[in-house]
Amino acid sequence: MTATATSKRVIVTGQVQGVFFRDTCRQTAAAHGVRGWVRNLPDGSVEAVFEGEPQAVDALVEWAHEGPPAAFVPRCG
Repeated sequence: MTATATSKRVIVTGQVQGVFFRDTCRQTAAAHGVRGWVRNLPDGSVEAVFEGEPQAVDALVEWAHEGPPAAFVPRCG
């Protein structure tokens, strides 16, 4: 990370597995120049870590509150 870069971790719950959440997240992160990772958790939620410029990371966190069209995200934090 650069001196101005930041990192944020989110846990996303709801209908987030089996709806292309991880792949769409990867594509969205690449479009914003954000690095990190995303994985399914055994309880049905998704965990992600975003690293990059603050505005880009914030955009990914905001995206995670909605997810892809087939997702239902009642909680992201």
